Amino acid sequence: MTQSWTLSGRVVIKPCGSNLFLFQFFHWRDKEKVLLGCPWCFDHQLLILNEIEANEQPSNTRIYNLPLNCRSDDDVKTIVANYGSIMDIEPDDLGLENFRRVKLKLDVSKPLRRYQRI
Repeated sequence: MTQSWTLSGRVVIKPCGSNLFLFQFFHWRDKEKVLLGCPWCFDHQLLILNEIEANEQPSNTRIYNLPLNCRSDDDVKTIVANYGSIMDIEPDDLGLENFRRVKLKLDVSKPLRRYQRI
């Protein structure tokens, strides 16, 4: 992963449990680059990264077949509010697409839904 990330500084990776690792970045820009580039994949497995802040625990979701009058950012925020905290909403200035991409921070200890009827 460190080669894929092309970091300018060092990173130390320490195992701290079953499928759980700590990453210590020695430059704040490297950490920011890696966290903003999520999600990552390593050896055909999803690599879930998160800053250690209190007891928080991420994923990219696409909302399909939105009616024309439900494509604004506020509508999308309302639709996904119950799934996790919103990190980013892909812009759609013209509102012509029938989907929106949303980056959410999810609780990965709970199963993911394949789809949800709204």
